[in-house]
Amino acid sequence: TDQGLLHSTFGVWVEEWKTEKRGRELEEIMTSQNEKFKTLNLRQKGAAGGTAKRATQMQDDIMMMQVFMNWHTEVRTEHVRRHYMGKMHYKEEKFEAVQTMIKSFANQLEQGISNSPRGQKSQKGRGSDSSSRPPAPPS
Repeated sequence: TDQGLLHSTFGVWVEEWKTEKRGRELEEIMTSQNEKFKTLNLRQKGAAGGTAKRATQMQDDIMMMQVFMNWHTEVRTEHVRRHYMGKMHYKEEKFEAVQTMIKSFANQLEQGISNSPRGQKSQKGRGSDSSSRPPAPPS
């Protein structure tokens, strides 16, 4: 009958409509999930790239710090070396001045002794043989 045919056609049409509606819903879900996956993927790539950049930057910073610290150590060592070399030079000069002063004093002392009356007596006594011998006993 017409009404049965109409009812059957509407029934198939409703089923087809429900199937298409469910297909569109699933397609929207898939599209939204794909968008989420793409966003997550981009974030992960960005994070991985950021991590790699930070690691490279950290290596550069470490190398720069090593160079700077080595330079700093060299400068400090040179500063200390110069300081103590200056002290050593000053002490060497003082030592040489004291040595010169002692030699001068010794020379002055020798000259003073040879010019003194005692020094002249001892030099005169040394020159003659008679004074070096003990006196002869009286006979």
